Order: sequence, then structure tokens, then C-alpha cells
Amino acid sequence: MDRPFAAGSGGLGFAGDGRRRVTELYGAFRRSQNDADRDTADLVARLGVLTGLDIEFDDAEGRLLLAGLGGEEDAIYAVPVAVDRIAYAVLPNGGGQIAAPGPDGLLMVHVQTETGLLALCGVVGDSVEAVDLVVSGVIHQARMGENAFGLRLERTHSDDVERIVLRRRDGTTNEFALSPED
Repeated sequence: MDRPFAAGSGGLGFAGDGRRRVTELYGAFRRSQNDADRDTADLVARLGVLTGLDIEFDDAEGRLLLAGLGGEEDAIYAVPVAVDRIAYAVLPNGGGQIAAPGPDGLLMVHVQTETGLLALCGVVGDSVEAVDLVVSGVIHQARMGENAFGLRLERTHSDDVERIVLRRRDGTTNEFALSPED
């Protein structure tokens, strides 16, 4: 049976423990800012994606983590806003939020369109080299960026996303269920 698609977004977040510094979790924040980071900071400022989040926006700290996910402007951009929190945005239309990193630095957001396009995007720590998303029993390998991942699927419902598997550089995995078990 065909189900209608409803536009919306959601995310997976964690309560921070205050002990994991974002600059230690994400190598992107230990490198110097480049032209792509600065250009994306300008786009973020124009779109106002992070302005409603009550943060002191300093574009010198922001980093472009993944670009070209499904279009020229599609990107994941993040800014450290506290010792243990980052603000991140999926551009141009995915919105943004402030969050504390979860296990392996994981933060995730999904964006669903009424035409059935589902974008699954997130941020991961340096320990992660690959991300798999299981949707309706099928494993999809996400595209990786610098401390980020993204996947776009056509004609897919967000509630069909079953789990995420983080593949660590040491050969181990960390898996999270994303849908309620029957």
C-alpha cells in the first residue's frame, strides 16, 4: 500500500556529559579554516539557519564537513558553541540545532520531503570511518565527508529507517536502533 509522504524533519540527539570536548572528537575543528568553510559560513549567515539558536555565531570556528550531498548547495556545516556542544546545519533547507555529541561523536538529522526524498545526515567523531543506514531491511552506505555522513534516498519514508551502524577505524562497530521494535 502506498503511503503519502509528509514533509518534516527530526533528529537523534544525546545528553552531554561535559567530558568530551568537541575539538578532541572532531578533527575538522583542529585544522585551520579554509575558503570552503568561509564561503559556507556566509551562506549560513544569509539563510539565518543558526541565528534562532541563541548562540554567539563566530564564523571563524565553523567548518564545512560535507558538500554536494545531492545538489550544489547541499552541505553539512558545524560550529563548536561550547566545550561539549556543537551547532550544526543541513543546508540549504534542513535547519539546524545545538546538540551534545553522542557515542562516537554521533549526531543525526533526517529531512523528508512530500515528494518522497529522504536525506539522512549527521556528524561523527574521528573514530568512525564509515556509516551504514538500514532502511526497510536494506543496508545503504552513506557518503562520508570530514566528520560527517549523508545519504539521499528517493521514495522513502523516514519511519522506515531501522538502524544506523557506525564502522570504526579499529574494525569494531557501534549500532543504534532508530525505529521501535515490533
